[in-house]
Amino acid sequence: MSEPFDRSIPGYTELTDWPKPPLYPEKITEICLYRNGAVVVVIHGGLSFNFEPSLGRLCYGESHRDENAAFIKKDSPFEAQLYAYLEAARKKLSHEEFSVSDIKLFNNCFSKAKVYSSV
Repeated sequence: MSEPFDRSIPGYTELTDWPKPPLYPEKITEICLYRNGAVVVVIHGGLSFNFEPSLGRLCYGESHRDENAAFIKKDSPFEAQLYAYLEAARKKLSHEEFSVSDIKLFNNCFSKAKVYSSV
């Protein structure tokens, strides 16, 4: 696998491919709300993504400020794959694993993030 990070614009890293392959079946294992308003989603296999708190754009990493954080490259095949993965995982969220407020929070963030995507 080639380097998935595009660092050509300083301070604006973009992710163009999975850092490591995701695990299937599609599953969200954690939904966390941080004090700064960021929402973090961890998928099956330990990959973390966050919804940046100002605009709500989907980013890789536990925080949009992490050293390895990156925006998801718009119009990339990876963007389409990631959103498809999250959509499939979203449909499987259960009230046994997550609270109603966590599911609603994720759904709201996911819908808002789509505004900045090409999916």
